[in-house]
Amino acid sequence: MLKDHKPLGLLIGLAGNVMLAAALFLMLEGGECGRRAGTACAPGTGLGALLMPAGIVVSFAGMLLGGYVVTISGLFFAVGLGTLAATAFGTVGPGPWFGWPFGLSFVAIGLGLLRLFGNHRTAAERRAQRKARAEAKKAASRRV
Repeated sequence: MLKDHKPLGLLIGLAGNVMLAAALFLMLEGGECGRRAGTACAPGTGLGALLMPAGIVVSFAGMLLGGYVVTISGLFFAVGLGTLAATAFGTVGPGPWFGWPFGLSFVAIGLGLLRLFGNHRTAAERRAQRKARAEAKKAASRRV
């Protein structure tokens, strides 16, 4: 799965994914702060507001540098796991029912992307595999 990926792209992309997950955790932990006058935001909310766009940009930079499918899937994992962590360890803004299905659906999409695109083969590899299967089938039919 990782044969076409470049280590630097993977490292940068996954670092961006971690930044995004941390940002979501911090932002969701803050809840609905600042909506009304006099409501203070939880500590770390400002850091989350800075980490979120930075994490997205760094993730896409990693993708362009060779992180490909792992980095893209990592974006979905980051959103899902950040939301699940905030739900499990605190309160999530829209309500406690929001975090579980939202987070789990993003984790499922990340897994689906890895499954769908993570095991890709080149056309030459597919042809060689078909040829090997056909030869094995021929050899098996000659033995019978």
